[in-house]
Amino acid sequence: MEFGLLGPLEVRQDGEAVQVGAPKLRVVLATLLLRANREVTLHELADAVWGADVPAQPVAALRVFVMRLRRLFRAPGILQTTPGGYRLEIDDEALDLYRFGDLVARGTELAAGGELERAETLLDEAMALWRAEPLADVPSETLHLEAARLQETRLRAEHRRFEVKLRMGLHHDAIGPLRELTAENPLREDLWAQLILALYRANRQAEAVAAYQAISAGLASELDVVPGRPLRELYQSILIADPDLAPPGAQPVEAAAAEPPRTGSQLPPAIGNFVGRGAEIERIAGLLRTGGRVAVPVVTVSGPPGVGKTALAVRVAHQLRAEFPDGQVYVDLHTHSAARRPSTPTVLARMLRTLGHDTDDIPVDEDEQVAAYRTALRGKRVLVTVDNAASAGQVRPLIPSEPGCAMLVTSRNELTELTARDGARRVRLDMLSSDESITLLTAILGTEAAGQQRAAVERLADLCGHLPLALRIAASNLAGSHRPDIGAYIQRFLADRRVRALTMDDDDHIAVDRAFDLSYVSLPPEARAVFRLLALFPGPDVAAEAMAVLADGTPQEATKALEQLAAASLLQRLPGDRYQMHDLLSEYAAERAQAEYGAEYCAEARARLFDWYLSAVNDAITVLYPEFVAAVRRAAKPADAALAPLDRPQALHWLDAERANLVAMVEHCAEHGPLPMAWKLTEAMVWHLGISGHHTEYLAAARAGLHAARSAGDQGAETTMVGCLVWEHRRLGDLDTALDYVTGALADVDPASPGRPVLVVWHGSVRIERGELDRARECFGQLAELAAADALPPFLACAAPLGLGAAEMLAGRLEQALPLLEEAVAAAAQTQPTVQWVECLMVVGRCRLLMGQWERAAEVLRAAADEATKLGTRYHQSECLAYLAVALTEMGDVAEAAEASEEAFTQSQGLRNRCITISVWNALAAVHRSRGEFGEAVKAHEAALAAATQTTLHPYGMTESRLELARTHFGAGRFNETHEEARLALATAREFGFGLLQARAWHLLAKTGMAS
Repeated sequence: MEFGLLGPLEVRQDGEAVQVGAPKLRVVLATLLLRANREVTLHELADAVWGADVPAQPVAALRVFVMRLRRLFRAPGILQTTPGGYRLEIDDEALDLYRFGDLVARGTELAAGGELERAETLLDEAMALWRAEPLADVPSETLHLEAARLQETRLRAEHRRFEVKLRMGLHHDAIGPLRELTAENPLREDLWAQLILALYRANRQAEAVAAYQAISAGLASELDVVPGRPLRELYQSILIADPDLAPPGAQPVEAAAAEPPRTGSQLPPAIGNFVGRGAEIERIAGLLRTGGRVAVPVVTVSGPPGVGKTALAVRVAHQLRAEFPDGQVYVDLHTHSAARRPSTPTVLARMLRTLGHDTDDIPVDEDEQVAAYRTALRGKRVLVTVDNAASAGQVRPLIPSEPGCAMLVTSRNELTELTARDGARRVRLDMLSSDESITLLTAILGTEAAGQQRAAVERLADLCGHLPLALRIAASNLAGSHRPDIGAYIQRFLADRRVRALTMDDDDHIAVDRAFDLSYVSLPPEARAVFRLLALFPGPDVAAEAMAVLADGTPQEATKALEQLAAASLLQRLPGDRYQMHDLLSEYAAERAQAEYGAEYCAEARARLFDWYLSAVNDAITVLYPEFVAAVRRAAKPADAALAPLDRPQALHWLDAERANLVAMVEHCAEHGPLPMAWKLTEAMVWHLGISGHHTEYLAAARAGLHAARSAGDQGAETTMVGCLVWEHRRLGDLDTALDYVTGALADVDPASPGRPVLVVWHGSVRIERGELDRARECFGQLAELAAADALPPFLACAAPLGLGAAEMLAGRLEQALPLLEEAVAAAAQTQPTVQWVECLMVVGRCRLLMGQWERAAEVLRAAADEATKLGTRYHQSECLAYLAVALTEMGDVAEAAEASEEAFTQSQGLRNRCITISVWNALAAVHRSRGEFGEAVKAHEAALAAATQTTLHPYGMTESRLELARTHFGAGRFNETHEEARLALATAREFGFGLLQARAWHLLAKTGMAS
């Protein structure tokens, strides 16, 4: 096996990449690799993985990580257990860090002996091992310090390498890479000295002096110091043309031939009738082509709104398709339309999907998303185009770390921080010249019409301020006529001209204002109305049916107006009969709406739109997830604003098309109101977002809904939103975050609040999944006290015995658990929704299963599964069927067990619930084992173990899965494997107090001893 630390963490076996997906697993492996062939203590591993937030039982979690690494390696003996921790035993050649150190040491020794060519070869080989920033995808504060140390080692080696090259007379070759290094490390004097010397020896004395002035100014501004003695003496030597600085006689080597380009692109189409910008295109393309082995070139294109930044960027990107054959990613940040500006996690999630990530595999943590994004670009040559950026902070997470990639950014701002810190190169875009403006108008209007009205064309270009967007819109208004009368068009505009533009100070804004007025006053009244109302729409694109609600009209009327706006170049048509407005036009539309509508009218229109969307979401959710409807607090549906009846494919299509709009509306309402709409929309749609795998959007909506609930002081809504967040983080396996949310809410809520008991239920549920049974008993004990005092509604009173019974069941005290669970069943039978009765019945069946009462367990679980099927709740149906399959297997009814397990697997697809996934895989494994299919059974148990150990440890699921795996190994006669799995299960069961599982582990160990 081969390992890489000099970039994102890399593992290869037989030349093939081995994926190490889980972030904490990467931390453990990186820690072991940094101390390869030496003992790493458990304390050191825990510090690297958790820092100051070490969990209560770290040893069990570390054992799981080590187990997963051993399976990953498939090489016995590579990861050894030591008295104090673990040791990773590998050959020095297997780790790039050790190969790097050896090559640098040998190269340095050869250079000291005067063997410069051999030294250069070795040092070049050493630096070629660096792929990117070390440990870039390893989320550990402790290891980030190690990464900084590695970077320092790299820079020292770079200094030695260029020292050799300068001694060989390769100063021409050294200039480019040294420029990159000094841009990355602007205060590193030794690298600046080498760059200055290389420039001087290349007869570029002026640039050498400028470079000295640059480092001198940087040191003064950042540190308030002057350059050190060596750099000052070098500068003085340059000024007097010291002969000692003359280059030696060696000739530079030829550069290696470039890799032949391939094909591939993901760009929007380039705009037609593109005029001018030749010098800018050449400069941008040249800068993007000059990416070095380490640095990623970043070019920013800035200029006033409407000047054609996007059109230019897209055109350049198309021209460079052959230079970046692995793809061209494009993202619009919509900076200047605040209501629809996507968050960084949302942007990263979209880009990861563009790069081929499955939706469900995309992390929700921003740092992990950045690492996944940069890993996805590893080894590729991709151009990333970022449109409409506002700040360097917005762009920086999107900058690739992989050499060979490049980034092109457009912004109204110059993004000077991106230039200073990230080495970006700036290109400023200004208005077209008069001749270029006339050329553009002529291309759109036609040579004949423009030639016959030359003076009017020149006047129109002046009125548009020579702004490309304004020129295109004005020309589009005229181009529809058989014989456009440009003069009459100008006169009509001047007659209707609003005096408000005269108060503007910004010449660019005045030009835009004039141009948009030209188009606006030419529209029919109904199109003007829709244009103004579009400013009230908070999402990125709109369909006719939603526009009809906003305009209080019919879809046919809305479609006609939207098409008129698109024909006038005021909207862009998108696939699926949707429309999008340029950010600049959106700003103008907002000005017109403010001037011509009152605040009351705008509020009424938006309220109408939000009510319609809430109703439409509920309609779609009712079709797709009938089991969820009873849990959603539904608003009254406007009689004339419902969607047409939907089938399942139509409901799915509508929710997918409107997903970005719905999240944007939640965020808008959370910020600007009405606040209740934020949590109502969230509550209505998060079920679908979670099941469909759009976890980033789920969390964005739920967090915004929680913010709105807290701002409104609505305790009930806050409890609901916390529940949504707890549910999602539990589903994702992130029990730590789920616990943070629920404990934070409990700390803030009034003890007498009616929402507190619901939070206590969530708290106890999370504690049970974490294996913290005593804490879970405390939570459900509080509920029991309230229930005894008749202080709880029936559905919450039922949760008390259910939670207490579940805690006793997992602890192995089954005789104490069963009466509590049957009490919960009796209470649930008297309440609504009946889903709660199904859940209580299922846990009773599970308890009887653990007690070995197979027939009674099967009877209870069949009843629960049948009722779950009637209710349409796939969550409970799949879990009940999984436990039923296990009971039937123990009874010897393998055929029915197989049927139940297969149906459980089918129903669980897409639910992405970790507990259900564990149960279903173990049920499938039990069926395979009963048939003697031990290989298939092992695979299924390992899938259950993988689910139990993802993100946050699920201790009971892991221990139970490991014991079942041990049973399977025993049945196959693999007694060593049985002993190992049972031993590990026993250790975890002891740590968490799973009494029954401890007994089972001891039983297996005893059987293994007798059998072997």
